[in-house]
Amino acid sequence: MTPIERNSLSEYMHSEVSAYLASNLPIRQFCEGKPYTFHKLNYWVLKIRKAENGDQSSPGSGFSAIKVSNDRSSTAHADIIYPNGIRIAIYQPLSASLLKSLL
Repeated sequence: MTPIERNSLSEYMHSEVSAYLASNLPIRQFCEGKPYTFHKLNYWVLKIRKAENGDQSSPGSGFSAIKVSNDRSSTAHADIIYPNGIRIAIYQPLSASLLKSLL
């Protein structure tokens, strides 16, 4: 694939990801009748989100960033926010082994 073909594919998939996110449809339903599978669209959604978030960690590195806050307004003992946006709030003291199992 030439660099020009890569750029046009990237532009096309960026527009498709934008259309998918605006549609509020399930990914499989959005991909019906499209010239690509939902796996490919999901790959591009994750790739674009990672680029927008400035995620510099290498995939599969085995490490996750943990952000520690001194915000006392929350009653949670721990908040874990995964790169894909999933948030886990823990409202009781937790052991190091439990924390390790969640990461």
